Amino acid sequence: MIIMTEQYKKIKDDLEFYYELDLNNCSMTHKSWINEITLLITNKDYKKEVLKEIEEYKKIREKL
Repeated sequence: MIIMTEQYKKIKDDLEFYYELDLNNCSMTHKSWINEITLLITNKDYKKEVLKEIEEYKKIREKL
């Protein structure tokens, strides 16, 4: 069972936004998702990198 904390909800929403699910524009394949999960598990800094990319992307989308 997943406990949905506020942090969980925020990150989930940010990821949906980042991968443009709101625009129906996500072109990732199953293999792409597996690659992302593998990077997250094996690269200790990947989470930090992704969260930084998300924040940068949100700023770009705000300007549009």
